[in-house]
Formats: sequence, C-alpha cells, structure tokens
Amino acid sequence: MFKFVVLVGLFTASNALQCGDIQLQKVGCFKKNDQVFPQMLANNRDTSSEYFTGNKLNWKSFENSIESLACACAAKAKEGGYVAIALGYYGECHATKDQSKFDQLTQSPSSLSNLCVNHGFGACEDSDTKCIGKEHAAYIYDFPSQAPEEINGGYSEWSEYSTCSASCGKGEQIRERACINPVPKNGGDGCEVLGSTTESRPCTIKECPVNGGYGAWTTYGACSKSCGSGLKQKTRKCNNPAPAHGGADCEGPASHSVQCNTQPCLGGTDCVYKETQFDTDGGGEAIYLDRHSLHCPSGSVMNYMKLERNSDLNKIRYRYRCCKSQLACSDSLTTNSQTNNGGSNGKTIFFDRQTIQCNKKGISYLKLDRSGDKWNYKYDCCTVAYSKSSVSCYDLETGFHDDGDGESIYLDRHTIKCNKDTDFVTYIKLDRNSGLDHIRYNYRCCSVNAPAVTN
Repeated sequence: MFKFVVLVGLFTASNALQCGDIQLQKVGCFKKNDQVFPQMLANNRDTSSEYFTGNKLNWKSFENSIESLACACAAKAKEGGYVAIALGYYGECHATKDQSKFDQLTQSPSSLSNLCVNHGFGACEDSDTKCIGKEHAAYIYDFPSQAPEEINGGYSEWSEYSTCSASCGKGEQIRERACINPVPKNGGDGCEVLGSTTESRPCTIKECPVNGGYGAWTTYGACSKSCGSGLKQKTRKCNNPAPAHGGADCEGPASHSVQCNTQPCLGGTDCVYKETQFDTDGGGEAIYLDRHSLHCPSGSVMNYMKLERNSDLNKIRYRYRCCKSQLACSDSLTTNSQTNNGGSNGKTIFFDRQTIQCNKKGISYLKLDRSGDKWNYKYDCCTVAYSKSSVSCYDLETGFHDDGDGESIYLDRHTIKCNKDTDFVTYIKLDRNSGLDHIRYNYRCCSVNAPAVTN
C-alpha cells in the first residue's frame, strides 16, 4: 500500500474507487516507469492487444472508460497478487508486485508528474475525480488494505516407491510428493523451486530372455574349384546378440553357398589318327581327291593332315589326326562357291582359288565336291559352345615344293601340322610361288585359352 513517509502533504485526502468488492485507493500522478510497473494487465484503447478489456475507449464518455479500465485491471491485479496498478497513455493499465520498488517510486518527489488528466481532460487533482496519465505519465492506484501475506508452497513427505515398471530387465520405480505442506497462497512461490514432484530409481526383477541375432555375413571364402562350377561359402555367427537367459537361437541359416568359377575347364585332347580308304590316284588327276572325306568325331577338331601314297604308288589316301576340343564345340557346315578346276580332270594348282576358313573355329570335316570342270570345298567348323572363351592363333606354311604340273600326288610333300595336340587347324589355303611352278599350304592353327575365372 502507499507509504506516506516522504511525500506526506503532497497529496490531499483521496477517495477510493469502488469496483464491486474491490476497492482502489488513489496514490498520485507519476512519470511512466516500466521497471516498476512492467506488466500490462488491461487495455481499452488497442483492440488488437491481447490485454484488450472488451470495452473500447470512449472519448465522449471518458469517465466511464477510465473506471472500466481501472476495474478490469484491478480484478486481474487482485487475482495475480499485484500490489498496485498504473493507468496511463489514456487507456492502458500496468501493474507491479514489487512492493519495495513501488515504495521507492512513490516516496521520490522527482518521480512526480503533472501529465495526468481527469475525466474532463483537465489537470488531475487529488479529489474524487477519476484520473489517468497521458502518454508519458501514469496515475497510480493501490489497494487500501495491506495485500494478504504471501505463502510459499511446501512439499509433503515422499510416497512409497511404485512397483517396478518392467517384469524383467531394467525398469523404473517412481515416488511422488504433493505441494500441500503448505499450499502456496497470495502469490507465494510454488514448490517448483524446491525440486521435482517425482523421483525415480532403476530396478530389475530378473534378466529378460535374449533371443539370438545374427551378426554380419563374412566375405565369401575361396571357390572349391578353379573351373567347372564350384561353390564358395559365407557364414555368420549368432552373436548379435548371442542367445541368453533362455532366449531362442537365431532363425535362418548360418551359412550360404553360391556357385563360382562357372567357366568350363579345359579338357584333355584325346587325339586319334584316322585315315581315308586308299583309292586310285587317277594318274594324278586332281578330281580323284573327291573320293576322300575327312571326318572327325563329334566335338573333335583336326590338327594334322597329310596326303599319303601306297607302296605301289597308284593309290592315295588322307591321314589326319582328330583331337577332342578342350571346350565342347558344335559343327556348322560351310560350302564354298564353285571355282574352275583347270580342266575336266582338274589340276591341284587351281586349289589356290578355294579357301578353307573357319575363323578361329576348328575344322572337323573336309570334303572336295565337283561338278564338271568346277569344284568346291565343303567343311565343318566346330564352334566352341562357351561364348566367353578366347582363342590365340599363329600362322604356318609347309614350304614350297614342285607342283608336279598340277598332279595331286605331289601334295604328299606337304604336311599340315599344328605345334601342339591342344591346337587345331582353322584355315588352309594353297599358295603358288611367283614362278608359278611351286606350291605350298599356308595354314593357321589356334588354341583355346583357359576361360577367365568368374569367382
């Protein structure tokens, strides 16, 4: 309440402002001071303010507006435990709870102001007129009776701890206390300053069962085979977590296998020599070569070929070697276009117009066909079934020898032979020298490389 220690005699006796059962006592006009009166409680001049009272300032009925503002503010001040209110800026009300600062303000002559007005907008005097401050002033009211004593709250005794929140594993127990000893009153502090209303502690009734969980897979191990489709395996351990306290083992397999090195293995060659039947050499006429068919078993290719004569020197045959392909292969027939054979009975020198070309595939069958004075080669090329295989090749020749004026028996001087049993013939072409009196075979041999690993 207002202290008359220093400013006794500055104010005349003032009448109270009655707001229902709340009574306000006029204190005086002071300079606006937001530090002493920091809290706005009511506003009837700004309808957008959160503190708008609902009754807009009426300049034509200013006395009623002042009273309405003061009473609305007083009600909130009483409820909130404020000790005084200040009306200013024609329609705002601020309040204070700080009795000490309030006392210092009202006891300081330098804090006085003459910028307050009455309901008629004249100077406000200490009479029974209702007063309010202008923009930079505030008319202060307090409550004639001393504010009730503030009572700070206090906690009751703690309750017993609750049962554990978990039936197994880590749980929690809680105890509580209430702010009733005493209950805070008249703006007194609540119990928050004394600590929390609850308190907890950990508890464990028993350990919970832990079901097993698998850890990360290992990397795959080495393949069981270097080719031909092996297996490689990865594993995982039941340790993330390991089963405990009666928990279940891990579900699912602890190992996993996949195929690896699926590329085929190079097989053995299993070579065998074969011959065509001796047949007349026809006096060296080349067309008689059509009586000989060189044919390797399925999946085999040639790596050797030579024309041979019998001991009586009147018959010929082909001796050739068939070797099993190191990778499975399948035959496809090629038929050359016909070319002139050099006459009705043919001359071997005209074979230079026929090329046997399998393009890195193995020759598995060879036969001369003729029609009148034309002839052509038919031959099978054995294609490796594994499409990812690679082939390495090299070229050879038999060396030039007399062509014997085109007689076929002179071909016995030429041996087509690859360097190794694992190699196969893929290309044959008769070649003549620049003098056109000698012939040789140019040929190519190839070998299958081991397929790259797929592990």
